[in-house]
Amino acid sequence: MSGLSENYVPEITVQDLKQLLDENKRPFILDVREESEYIIANLGGHLIPLGELVD
Repeated sequence: MSGLSENYVPEITVQDLKQLLDENKRPFILDVREESEYIIANLGGHLIPLGELVD
């Protein structure tokens, strides 16, 4: 993709995510919240708290 930074991470809206899930499409979701937040509301993503990600 020309013109995009190598650190570019695509984002989607809640509405777009709902549409994908309604169509049985399963996007890769990286959840960077803390575990306590993940337990309260889990979207089925892969949990890696932001503080644990390596530069």
